[in-house]
Amino acid sequence: MAAKRVEIGATGETVRKNIARVRNDRGMTLRALSDTMSELGHPLSNSSISQIENGSRRVDVDDLMALAIALDVSPNTLLIEPAYDGDLEVNASGAERVSVRSLWFFLDGMRSLRTSNLDFAVASQPPFLRPATYAWRSTKPGDGPLLVSRMIESDGTDVSIRASFGYSTIFAEDD
Repeated sequence: MAAKRVEIGATGETVRKNIARVRNDRGMTLRALSDTMSELGHPLSNSSISQIENGSRRVDVDDLMALAIALDVSPNTLLIEPAYDGDLEVNASGAERVSVRSLWFFLDGMRSLRTSNLDFAVASQPPFLRPATYAWRSTKPGDGPLLVSRMIESDGTDVSIRASFGYSTIFAEDD
């Protein structure tokens, strides 16, 4: 009996290609990535990494996280097609065709791929970034839409992130 081929979905295909791309961009050999994975306490042989890259082995969530750390990229970088055109439509597991921009905003916890409500954005933020209370609902016509804004600041060495929730009038016009 022949061995059953591993079934890899749309996101799995993207992840496997991105692991190979980022590893090659970093000038890392399979052995070097395997060594880094071992140093991180998540050993993965160079043959296992090769199997991931050629699609004969699936990546589980623990592998995904450890590989992202070993490659020094966000897990989102491994989950999304690298594209300069945000309108490029791609396949993603659970979504037939979606723009790269929409998929990034989904992965970043800012927009749902299924609904357009604010609850998704608030619920997708880690507890330390969520507002202490979430009882905003606009009933006054002049308030405008309720928005979530994240500001990323850097001094060149460290990066900090702040989240703000409020009506459009509290944000600058270019936000």
